[in-house]
Amino acid sequence: MKPSVFTTRNGNSYLYSPYKKMFLPIDKTLNQAILNNDINSLSYKCLKDNNYLDDFKEDLEGEILPEDIEIAICNIPQVIFEVTSACNLRCEYCCYGDGYNTFKNRLSGTLDFKTAKIVLNFLQEKMLTINNISTQTPFVISFYGGEPLLNINLIKEIVEYSNNLKLPQRIKKYSLTTNATHLAENIDFLKENNFHILVSLDGDRFANQHRRLHNGEESFDIVIKNLYTVKRKYPDYFKRIRYNAVFSNTSDIDEVFKFFKENFDAVPTISMLHEPDKEAIGYDYIKDMVKPIGLPRSKALSDEALFQIPLHKSIVDFLFKLTHNYFHSEFDILAPNQSVHYATATCVPFARRMFVTTNGFLLPCEKICRDIPFGKVINGKVDINYAELSSRHNYIINQSKKQCCQCYLQSCCNKCAYNFKQGQCSSFKNQSQFKKILSDIFTYMELHPEITNTLEENIILK
Repeated sequence: MKPSVFTTRNGNSYLYSPYKKMFLPIDKTLNQAILNNDINSLSYKCLKDNNYLDDFKEDLEGEILPEDIEIAICNIPQVIFEVTSACNLRCEYCCYGDGYNTFKNRLSGTLDFKTAKIVLNFLQEKMLTINNISTQTPFVISFYGGEPLLNINLIKEIVEYSNNLKLPQRIKKYSLTTNATHLAENIDFLKENNFHILVSLDGDRFANQHRRLHNGEESFDIVIKNLYTVKRKYPDYFKRIRYNAVFSNTSDIDEVFKFFKENFDAVPTISMLHEPDKEAIGYDYIKDMVKPIGLPRSKALSDEALFQIPLHKSIVDFLFKLTHNYFHSEFDILAPNQSVHYATATCVPFARRMFVTTNGFLLPCEKICRDIPFGKVINGKVDINYAELSSRHNYIINQSKKQCCQCYLQSCCNKCAYNFKQGQCSSFKNQSQFKKILSDIFTYMELHPEITNTLEENIILK
């Protein structure tokens, strides 16, 4: 990467030094001196002598070993059980619908308790080894669907069994993502086991109209009734419920925040509607639902609400990774010039979570194609071939390495190679495109200086 000089729409100029991982405001004279390699400029010479204008090459030669995967499992933060593929809603933008091809071969069914028990026993066994170096680290057991509460009996079985597991240096927690249509009738059990609940709700009736029952009727009234029932019964516990709102063509950012504040005194997470696959039969239908989020008109939005907007979150994440606020590991802090990193943002398999499908396939998360599992439950045990998996993983990463080495987003990549097509990333950016991104970001930051405060007050350790 070469250093990049860019100018905002407000006329201010900056230098990004990838070697120093720093942004510097510069005046127009120095801007021209850098662009012209003007050795007669004292300011240019000072930058040059102190390495601000040096090229930087990220070391992307890292490859994972079989033992890296096993160690990751020994310290895994989360296991997610797909307890059922069934759902009582038919959301028009659902990732399992006609607008997307990633999960077109997804199998229908329900998870068997024996499968869940085998996985939990396997993880307990791994956590009892010396490779478990966790220190009072949360271990989250999560439930996913479909609509997971349609299989509440299995959830109860898993929780009862999990409560007796011996997981040294781990703090068990339970979580659930739900459409809330069956929340009220199950709230006693969820509260008793201190579940962290995430409710999918897009906002008021108009914003939520894509979330429909199988007969085409809207789900809004059912969900609101359930939420208010829970609020009356357990007001303190209700305050801990979180919300995720998908932003679509029926959404208005101000109205979404207003709805959750007035009704639940809560700030939702805002999710952008994923671009549909061009090859999918529902491409045009979903494409019409995609709508840019834009900025809130109201100046009264709190900082907390402001940073739930994907644009803000992506800017902060982007700048963290380009500066000295972000580290891959503790070793990066101690020896930043000796670390080896991986191309792309693809995580070591099972380093963040393990996703267990209804048919017992094991995957590193719920977001990637399930056609080729990373492991599976078979013949009464967990079968993961660490050597084969590391070889497969390194091959997929190496396919994109040549492209990554030329990409100016290599230090701030957020793309998973398992979602690339033919090993090619659609987000590749050359220097000119990178400068345009930086110009847009800094133009925005000049209008929203509160983002700078977030950068100054935090350090991210991957």
